[in-house]
Amino acid sequence: MGRIWSEQARLTTAKALDTYRDGRPAWTRNEWGGGTAHYLTTLPADLSPIMARVCEEAGVTPAAQAPPGVEVVRRTHPDGRSYLFAINHTDEDAVVEGVAVPAGDVVVTGP
Repeated sequence: MGRIWSEQARLTTAKALDTYRDGRPAWTRNEWGGGTAHYLTTLPADLSPIMARVCEEAGVTPAAQAPPGVEVVRRTHPDGRSYLFAINHTDEDAVVEGVAVPAGDVVVTGP
Protein backbone atom coordinates (compact mmCIF):
# COMPACT_ATOMS: atom_id res chain seq x y z
CA MET A 1 0.00 0.00 0.00
CA GLY A 2 2.66 2.56 0.99
CA ARG A 3 5.31 4.11 -1.16
CA ILE A 4 7.30 6.67 0.83
CA TRP A 5 7.08 6.04 4.58
CA SER A 6 5.12 4.07 7.07
CA GLU A 7 4.59 4.01 10.79
CA GLN A 8 3.28 1.44 13.20
CA ALA A 9 -0.15 1.87 14.73
CA ARG A 10 -2.01 -0.12 17.34
CA LEU A 11 -5.75 -0.45 17.25
CA THR A 12 -7.66 0.45 20.39
CA THR A 13 -11.06 1.81 19.36
CA ALA A 14 -10.38 2.21 15.62
CA LYS A 15 -11.14 -0.41 12.97
CA ALA A 16 -8.60 -1.39 10.30
CA LEU A 17 -9.87 -0.76 6.77
CA ASP A 18 -6.65 -1.95 5.15
CA THR A 19 -3.54 -3.68 6.46
CA TYR A 20 0.01 -4.49 5.48
CA ARG A 21 0.83 -8.08 4.58
CA ASP A 22 1.92 -8.74 8.15
CA GLY A 23 -1.49 -7.61 9.49
CA ARG A 24 -0.45 -4.21 10.87
CA PRO A 25 -3.04 -1.47 10.18
CA ALA A 26 -2.34 0.76 7.19
CA TRP A 27 -5.68 2.63 7.13
CA THR A 28 -7.96 3.01 10.12
CA ARG A 29 -11.39 4.49 10.80
CA ASN A 30 -12.51 5.63 14.23
CA GLU A 31 -15.82 7.09 15.35
CA TRP A 32 -15.25 9.82 17.92
CA GLY A 33 -17.84 12.15 19.37
CA GLY A 34 -20.20 13.09 16.56
CA GLY A 35 -17.67 12.47 13.79
CA THR A 36 -15.40 10.00 12.12
CA ALA A 37 -11.62 10.07 11.72
CA HIS A 38 -9.59 8.22 9.12
CA TYR A 39 -5.87 7.68 9.55
CA LEU A 40 -3.27 6.44 7.08
CA THR A 41 -0.01 5.06 8.42
CA THR A 42 1.54 5.50 4.98
CA LEU A 43 1.18 7.48 1.77
CA PRO A 44 -0.51 5.13 -0.72
CA ALA A 45 0.57 4.98 -4.33
CA ASP A 46 -3.00 5.98 -5.28
CA LEU A 47 -5.03 8.05 -2.83
CA SER A 48 -8.07 8.25 -5.14
CA PRO A 49 -9.96 5.13 -3.98
CA ILE A 50 -9.48 6.08 -0.34
CA MET A 51 -10.70 9.64 -0.89
CA ALA A 52 -13.66 8.38 -2.93
CA ARG A 53 -14.71 6.07 -0.09
CA VAL A 54 -14.28 8.73 2.60
CA CYS A 55 -16.21 11.31 0.54
CA GLU A 56 -19.02 8.85 -0.19
CA GLU A 57 -19.27 7.93 3.49
CA ALA A 58 -19.43 11.64 4.43
CA GLY A 59 -22.00 12.45 1.75
CA VAL A 60 -19.62 14.75 -0.11
CA THR A 61 -20.29 15.08 -3.83
CA PRO A 62 -18.00 16.69 -6.40
CA ALA A 63 -18.67 20.30 -7.41
CA ALA A 64 -18.38 19.16 -11.04
CA GLN A 65 -17.06 16.19 -12.97
CA ALA A 66 -13.42 16.83 -13.79
CA PRO A 67 -10.65 14.79 -15.37
CA PRO A 68 -7.73 13.64 -13.21
CA GLY A 69 -5.38 16.48 -12.32
CA VAL A 70 -8.08 19.16 -12.48
CA GLU A 71 -9.12 20.58 -9.10
CA VAL A 72 -12.68 21.91 -8.92
CA VAL A 73 -14.28 23.88 -6.07
CA ARG A 74 -17.65 25.65 -5.98
CA ARG A 75 -18.11 28.63 -3.68
CA THR A 76 -21.64 29.89 -3.00
CA HIS A 77 -22.58 33.22 -1.42
CA PRO A 78 -25.53 33.52 1.00
CA ASP A 79 -27.36 35.56 -1.67
CA GLY A 80 -27.23 32.56 -4.03
CA ARG A 81 -24.41 33.62 -6.35
CA SER A 82 -22.17 30.68 -7.16
CA TYR A 83 -18.64 30.54 -8.59
CA LEU A 84 -16.87 27.46 -9.94
CA PHE A 85 -13.08 27.48 -9.69
CA ALA A 86 -11.25 24.99 -11.93
CA ILE A 87 -7.49 24.64 -11.57
CA ASN A 88 -5.76 22.52 -14.20
CA HIS A 89 -2.58 21.03 -12.72
CA THR A 90 -1.81 19.04 -15.88
CA ASP A 91 0.02 19.74 -19.14
CA GLU A 92 -3.12 19.03 -21.18
CA ASP A 93 -6.14 21.26 -21.82
CA ALA A 94 -9.33 20.07 -20.10
CA VAL A 95 -13.08 20.76 -20.10
CA VAL A 96 -15.20 21.15 -16.94
CA GLU A 97 -18.96 21.71 -17.31
CA GLY A 98 -18.46 22.80 -20.92
CA VAL A 99 -15.79 25.38 -20.00
CA ALA A 100 -12.27 25.06 -21.42
CA VAL A 101 -9.55 24.99 -18.76
CA PRO A 102 -6.14 25.47 -20.42
CA ALA A 103 -3.21 23.41 -19.21
CA GLY A 104 -1.63 24.91 -16.10
CA ASP A 105 -4.31 27.61 -15.78
CA VAL A 106 -7.21 28.65 -13.54
CA VAL A 107 -10.74 29.40 -14.76
CA VAL A 108 -13.50 30.97 -12.65
CA THR A 109 -17.10 30.93 -13.83
CA GLY A 110 -20.07 32.56 -12.20
CA PRO A 111 -22.74 35.21 -12.63
